[in-house]
Amino acid sequence: MPEGGVRQLGNYRLIRLLAGGGFAEVYLGEHIHLNTLAAIKVLHAELDSHDLEVFRKEARLVARLHHPNIVSIHDFDVKNGTPFLVMDYAPNGTLRQRHPKGTLVSPATILPYVKQVGEALQYAHDERLIHRDIKPENMLIGERDRILLSDFGIATVISVHTQTAREVVGTISYMAPEQLQGKPCLASDQYSLGIVVYEWLCGECPFRGSLGEVAAQHVNTPPLALTARVPGFPPVLEQVIMKALAKDPGQRYSTILDFVYAFQSATNPQPLQLYSPDVEQENSAGSYDNHFAPTILATISEIIPPQGLPHLPHAPGEHKQNISRRIVVASLTGLAVVGISGGAITWLARTHRHTTPATTPPPTPDRSPTPTPIPIGTTFHTYRGHHDIVAGVAWSPNGTLIASASADKTVQVWDVATGGVNVSIDTGHTDVVTSIAWSPDNKLVVSGSADKTARVWNYADNSNPVTYSSHSDVVNAVAWSPDGSLIASGSADKTVQVWAAADGSNPFTYQGHSGAVNGVAWSPPSAGELIASASADKTVQVWHSTDGSNALTYSGHADVVNAVAWSPDGLFITSASADRTVRVWKASTLELVYTYGGHADIVDAVAWSPDGLLIASASRDNTVHVWGATDGSNPYIYKGHSAAVRAVAWLPSYGTSIASGSEDTTVQIWEGV
Repeated sequence: MPEGGVRQLGNYRLIRLLAGGGFAEVYLGEHIHLNTLAAIKVLHAELDSHDLEVFRKEARLVARLHHPNIVSIHDFDVKNGTPFLVMDYAPNGTLRQRHPKGTLVSPATILPYVKQVGEALQYAHDERLIHRDIKPENMLIGERDRILLSDFGIATVISVHTQTAREVVGTISYMAPEQLQGKPCLASDQYSLGIVVYEWLCGECPFRGSLGEVAAQHVNTPPLALTARVPGFPPVLEQVIMKALAKDPGQRYSTILDFVYAFQSATNPQPLQLYSPDVEQENSAGSYDNHFAPTILATISEIIPPQGLPHLPHAPGEHKQNISRRIVVASLTGLAVVGISGGAITWLARTHRHTTPATTPPPTPDRSPTPTPIPIGTTFHTYRGHHDIVAGVAWSPNGTLIASASADKTVQVWDVATGGVNVSIDTGHTDVVTSIAWSPDNKLVVSGSADKTARVWNYADNSNPVTYSSHSDVVNAVAWSPDGSLIASGSADKTVQVWAAADGSNPFTYQGHSGAVNGVAWSPPSAGELIASASADKTVQVWHSTDGSNALTYSGHADVVNAVAWSPDGLFITSASADRTVRVWKASTLELVYTYGGHADIVDAVAWSPDGLLIASASRDNTVHVWGATDGSNPYIYKGHSAAVRAVAWLPSYGTSIASGSEDTTVQIWEGV
C-alpha cells in the first residue's frame, strides 16, 4: 500500500496491488459510495518535482485522448502528498499475462489485437503523439476482450521544433532504431508493434543478448526470417511483418493502419479460386496450426478492370489460354490482398493442377556497409522505483535483473528487459540499505544496512535464509566469495567479518583497519582467496580471507577510501577516494600504475569492464566517468544524473552496459563502451 499504510485515496478504497514498477504502482480500487471498480495508479511517495511533473504530464496526455481502445483517465489528485490517477479497470489482465513469453500465437488470434491497438495508435498519431513503449505489458484486456492501450507516461509530442537528441526511453526489446538514437517518430510505434507481432508469431523477440547487444541488433541486424523460424509460415505474411520492421522508418508502412490492413489481408486472404469440376481438387496446409489452408497456385499483380477478370498469366513458351465457361468463380467478396510494395493488389487464382505454387521471395536483408554503433552514454532505461538515495546497484550474474539498495530501507529486484518491472522488493531492513551483491549462482542477494545487519535474501520467494547480526555498527559493504559459500561484510565498527552464507556460522573477523570499512572486494579465483578492504583510515588492505594473513597495505590515497575493485584477471586493484582520485595499482606489489584525477568531487564507487580494459568511476560531482584502466585514455563523462552518483556496476560477461545509482533516487542503465 502507499506510504504510511494508507488504504484509501480520495473516494477509492485500495483493495490489492495489480502491478508495480517504474515509478508507480497500480492498485484495484473501489469507490466508497458507488461500489464501482477502477485502477488507481499511485506515484511512489516523496519523489521530486520532476517525477511529479512526469506523472501530471501522463494525466494530461491521456485525459485528452478519447478512444475506445485507449485506457481512460477519470480523475487526478494528490492526497496527503501522494499523487494518483483513477483509470479504467481492465479485469482480465494484460496480453503478456494471456500469452506468456515463449507462447506461439496464431495469426487469427493476433488479428483483433493488432486491429484494436493499431486503431488506438492511429488516433494518438493523429493527435501527434508517439507512445514509445508498445509492448504486451501495456495492452490491457477489458470487458468483452476489448484491448486498452495503456502507459502513455513517456509519450511525446511530435514537433518540428524538437528534433534534437533526447534520452532514449522505452523497452529495449521493442525499440525502433531511430528511437534508440533519441529521434523517435510516428513510425517508431509501428516498428514496436511489429516486434510484438513477430514475438507472438514465433515465440520470441527477434533480438536477444545484453542491452547493448540488443540495441546494436535493432540498428544493424535484419531479423531472422519467420519462414526460417516457423515451418510452413506464409511468405506473404512474413513480408508484411518485415516491412513494418524496416530499419529506415521511411521504408515502413505510411501509417500504422496501413500495417494493420496489410496484416489483416495477409492473415485472412479470400482467394479467387478458379477451378474446373473435372480437375481433382488438391488440399494442402501449412504446418502453422493449419491457419493457412488455401493453396496459392498463381499470383497476378494486376487490378481487375471494371469490365471483368484479367487473363491469367502464362509461363514463357506457353500459349495464352482463355478462361473456360466451365470455370466456377468463387469468393468474389474481399479478394484483394494489399500488396507489399507500391500498394499493388494481388489476386490469388487456381487454374490447373500442374501450375507451380507461387512463392514470394523473402525480403532483402538490410545490409548496411558498416554497422552503426550505439553511442556511448545512450540511456536505455531510468528506474524510478525508489524514493530516496540509491546507495548500491548490482547486476545478476546472468545479466537479466538488477538489485538496487536504497536509503528508503528497501532492496528492489527488477527486470531489465521489461523496462524496470519489479520482480520482488525486500523490506526486511529497518534502516538505510547501504550495499548489495548477488550470489554467483544467481539465486540469492545479500544486503548491508545501517541497522547493523546483513540480510541474505531469496528474491524468487522473498524468503530470508539468514540475517547476520554480529557487527556493532553500520554495515557499509558486502561481497560474496567466488564459490558462493562465504560472505564478507565491512562495517563502521572497523572490521571485516567473513561468514558462511548458508547460516552465518564460523565467522572470522579481520581487525587490521583503524577506521570504518567502506568497501570490500573478493579477488577472482586466479588471484587466490584474497580480500581487499577500503577504509576511512585512508588505506586499502589486501589479506587472506581465511585468517587475515599476509596482509599488504596500500597507502597512496590522501583521504578516506570509499570503494575498491579487482581487475577481472586479479592482477590489479582500483580504489576510489574522497581525495577525488581513482588509483590503479598492482595487487601483488602495491606498485602504482595510474592515477585518474578527472572528478571534481568525492569518488564513491568504481567498477571494471568485464574485459578489464576500462574503469567506470562514480562521483558526487553528479557524473560517471569511463576511462582506460591503465592510462586514463579516452575518458567519457556520463551526465545523466541530477545529483551525486553513489553506485556503479558493469553488466557481467562481456557486457557493454552500465548501471548507476544516484542521490536523485534513480538507477540509470546506459551504454558504457
